[in-house]
Amino acid sequence: MLVKSLSDSVSWRERLLYAIPAVFGLLSWSLVVLALDGLLLYLTATIVVAQWYPSVPGEITQSEKKQVEGRVDGRGSFTAEVRFRYSVNGQQFTGNQLHFLNLRDTSQLAQVQQTLQRFPVGQSVEVFYNTNEPSDSALERSLNGTPLAFALFLTPF
Repeated sequence: MLVKSLSDSVSWRERLLYAIPAVFGLLSWSLVVLALDGLLLYLTATIVVAQWYPSVPGEITQSEKKQVEGRVDGRGSFTAEVRFRYSVNGQQFTGNQLHFLNLRDTSQLAQVQQTLQRFPVGQSVEVFYNTNEPSDSALERSLNGTPLAFALFLTPF
């Protein structure tokens, strides 16, 4: 036969060299997906554990909108900057998280204004706090869609 197959002319060492990029790529992809899965588990666990955090009375000390940098056309995303104070076992604390995930919630102006109307300066609020770290606090401990959206994003992978 005049045509030799590729398998006859390539040694096992050469085949191994050809496989290295594929193995490296597969391992890299697997590590990225596993890291994202780990992050998803952490976010979900954070929200679930927060459901049992106790609350104390607090007071809103600052409530204003901030424009998120990055757009020069004057339109863009905004965020609600809400600060509050509270006391746990006689010790004073301040906080600025609406949710325990502490993700920067950028929204359109109308959504930010709704948040600011819910938390005006001087309003009494219920502050939820981590008993192991009382400075870790938030005004809401609700289950939001962030982990679910993240899980949907990861589903194809």
